[in-house]
Amino acid sequence: MLKLDLNRLARVRGIHLSWGWFRRHHFSHWVAAKLMKGEVKSLRFVELEKLCNAFRCTPNALFAWTSPFNPKLLKDHHLKDLRRTQEAENIISLLTHEQLMEIAKAIKEEKEGGNKK
Repeated sequence: MLKLDLNRLARVRGIHLSWGWFRRHHFSHWVAAKLMKGEVKSLRFVELEKLCNAFRCTPNALFAWTSPFNPKLLKDHHLKDLRRTQEAENIISLLTHEQLMEIAKAIKEEKEGGNKK
């Protein structure tokens, strides 16, 4: 099953989702309420784009996929990259402060190097 997984993405990004957060990112009152309650059954492309811009991500990052299939059959499944594991979500909490600072430094250097091109 494919589902919108904003809570996971918000935790990873350090964002506290609230009605006000959605409104600040230009979602209507109705859509903000549905997103907060997890009651979204469908999204218009404009809303999908707003979510991508707000989270600074691609559409793939917004979704999680769970499968009733045998895991051995999943290695070639076209949605396999959307499978989310708790292990992947917790990786940041396992890093030491020094490791986080090293990663931040590498990202900063990559961004600065990319701006020079």
